[in-house]
Amino acid sequence: MSSTPAPEKDAKTAAAAEEDNAEMRKFLEDLYDKHEGSIESIFEELNENPGKAIKYPPADKSVFATKYQAGFYTYVGSRAEAK
Repeated sequence: MSSTPAPEKDAKTAAAAEEDNAEMRKFLEDLYDKHEGSIESIFEELNENPGKAIKYPPADKSVFATKYQAGFYTYVGSRAEAK
């Protein structure tokens, strides 16, 4: 029986995913700054519906990035169309 280095591979995959998340987070925070927190302008650039973000506005760019990445501002119908 041979042993495979799966834990190392999983660690590399996790590290790559974390780096991607960090890049996306920076992009979202920069976008928030670019539009000075204007939800309408941000979502217009993203070509997405701002409804939930308008109803539940983020306190700052960090909260915006966190909630956006978690899918908080995405509508179920939008997710289904994206697939």
